[in-house]
Amino acid sequence: MNKTHLPPPPKPTSTPSKTATKSGQIQETPSETSSWVELVGIRNELKKLNHKVGELDNRFPKADKETVKKLWGQFVKSPSFPLFVIVTAILAFGILKPTSYEYQIASPSDSTFEESMNEYGGEGWQTISCRRAIDSITERAGYECILIRKTSWFP
Repeated sequence: MNKTHLPPPPKPTSTPSKTATKSGQIQETPSETSSWVELVGIRNELKKLNHKVGELDNRFPKADKETVKKLWGQFVKSPSFPLFVIVTAILAFGILKPTSYEYQIASPSDSTFEESMNEYGGEGWQTISCRRAIDSITERAGYECILIRKTSWFP
């Protein structure tokens, strides 16, 4: 651990005056050395925290290559390893595969509009937009709907 050494405190240019508080305690009024005292206090607090971190760090054993190999070998032989592999593969496939969609244009007639749209919804289709349209061949009015749905993760 690198230790940082602070420079010696500056020599005071004036003597700090002392005043009594209401509770009777003596209190120094701020002077040029008060910032130095504050820095020393912060340094001491940091030393205490570093000591606590060191104590916590010593609670956990350091893993060497042999220990890691031994633990990995035990894990591979355990009954939960195949489940781990399957879940990891599913998550990786789902996360790495970009979301893809398929689109469809549907033209249900006025008489079967509601029934047709419910059927599309049951198949996972969602409506992006619908508009009234006239069929250029039969010249009959109906709806023209653009539908979307997510493609399956597993083709």
